[in-house]
Amino acid sequence: MIIKILQAIMLVAVLLLACSCTEKESADKPNIVFIMADDLGYEGLSSNGSLSYSTPNLDQLAEDGMRLTHCYSQPVCTPSRVQIMTGRYNFRNYKQFGFLDLKEKTFGHYLQDAGYITGIAGKWQLGNGIEAPFMEGFDEYCVWQVYNNVAGKDVRGSRYADPKLYMNGKLIDGNKGLYGPDLCAEFVIDFIEKNQSRPFFVYYPMILTHDPFVPTPNSDEWEEDPFKRDTSFFTDMVSYTDSIVGLIRNKIKDLGLEGNTYLFFTGDNGTSRSIYTQTDKGVVRGGKSLTHEYGIHVPFIAYAPDRISSGQVSNALVDFTDILPTFLSIAGIDRPKKKVLDGYSLLSLLHGDVDMVREFIYGYYWKRGRDPLNVKEYVRDYSYKYYRSGKLYDPELDPEERNELLGPEYEPVMEKMKEMMNSVRLPDMKK
Repeated sequence: MIIKILQAIMLVAVLLLACSCTEKESADKPNIVFIMADDLGYEGLSSNGSLSYSTPNLDQLAEDGMRLTHCYSQPVCTPSRVQIMTGRYNFRNYKQFGFLDLKEKTFGHYLQDAGYITGIAGKWQLGNGIEAPFMEGFDEYCVWQVYNNVAGKDVRGSRYADPKLYMNGKLIDGNKGLYGPDLCAEFVIDFIEKNQSRPFFVYYPMILTHDPFVPTPNSDEWEEDPFKRDTSFFTDMVSYTDSIVGLIRNKIKDLGLEGNTYLFFTGDNGTSRSIYTQTDKGVVRGGKSLTHEYGIHVPFIAYAPDRISSGQVSNALVDFTDILPTFLSIAGIDRPKKKVLDGYSLLSLLHGDVDMVREFIYGYYWKRGRDPLNVKEYVRDYSYKYYRSGKLYDPELDPEERNELLGPEYEPVMEKMKEMMNSVRLPDMKK
């Protein structure tokens, strides 16, 4: 009898020790905050050469962390979201615009499995109804565009003034006179504050700076007509985006979480084509929906003061499939063996390994889904960009791809880049 009692006591002790170890391991995991502006290309930040906008908070974030100068997205919203959330190129899992296949495993799922509490705020645009954010790996949410169309009718509602937002399975009432980005930012800040004692992951695909271009609460026209449309308001929208990033960073700092938190900022694709930006290299017309440099080149900043040395600028090639593997590395999660991930972890690069670089980035894009006749497929290295169609460009000297490179001297380059493309596209296409 005594032996059985001792055995029971030992079993309880072992279980308690295991639980305490698990809790400690979970508590030691770094927090992750990932902010992605909507329709803000590389030229949208003054730290990236913009002369049209002032982004002091983002510039300071870059100065205090690492600014990456060659990050590439997809040309429009949904393809970028599907790619960044799954770590997989669109030929594997992109079905149609405004939709994410529920069979896909997102970075939310992976981090939930690792003990993180997960939250999302901002723009959803991935279909599957009011429960979708829960099903796609998020414990809590506050989003716009849960529904795109119902019975052929656009039911999205406003994203800015008097916003139509959903939170944790319910439509939020009483938003008259309020501003959508403010409510989403408040959700993010509240989420961080109430979960500060455990590892958390916040994904904030911002509503800003997508059109319609309308006043912000800081605009003189806000009180007069918050729905007034004019491209001139884009400047105010960029400024408001910057201020929200500053609020979130300050909250992390005020809570004493900076030492154990990674904060990232990027954009989902190029700036709207109706926006012209003065830069230190001349005027840039936004390239959203196009696969040239101004459609897919986006800002990227990584900040973690105890882990990423300040003042770093990296020209390493990065694409959106690299984000999920980076989060896995931060959380100490093994890379899955049965699920193809196309990206590479950037963690060693962020920690100072300058030799950790890609040879090239890859793109596979068609807004409406899989359509081999209309797909634009390309690879880009540091010198050239090559399309499956056989066209070759110099993206640094010719960012809008106006002058195709022709002649026998480019044939070796084209053959090499075709091999790069096939190394991605042909193996394991159905996985």
